[in-house]
Amino acid sequence: MTKKEQLKQEALTADLQRVQADFVNYKRRAEAEKAELLDFAKGRVVRDFLAVRDNFDRELANRPPTIDADWAQSIDRIRTGFDGVLRTLGVERFESVGHGFDPHLHEAVVMDDGDGTEAVVTDELQAGYKLGDQILRHAMVKVGHTELSDNEEGEI
Repeated sequence: MTKKEQLKQEALTADLQRVQADFVNYKRRAEAEKAELLDFAKGRVVRDFLAVRDNFDRELANRPPTIDADWAQSIDRIRTGFDGVLRTLGVERFESVGHGFDPHLHEAVVMDDGDGTEAVVTDELQAGYKLGDQILRHAMVKVGHTELSDNEEGEI
């Protein structure tokens, strides 16, 4: 093989390697975009169903003490099944009460005065939900000022 042919073969080999690397990178990007789109679509659908989940909470909070026990138990089973479906989809309800106020997780709708310096969630008016790292809905909370212990700061 002549020097010229060898140089041409090396150039073609380098081109082939570059095209292969570009294709691998393209596949990786396409898979990441597909996963991102799927999470976005899942988030939009789940967000719509959170209103239904809120209705379960309202029913429980306003359940009359004279209600038929079998009926109440069936509603509780439906709520549990609904929560199971949300968990299967990767949706998590996060706790807020007693934790430090975090504007990335909470929407303060009521502010109470207090004797402390730290903004702490004192009541949750509407639950907040996450899908992985994505916040599906901020928790609507009541915030008061108090002193946090070391283990409560920013804990969620």
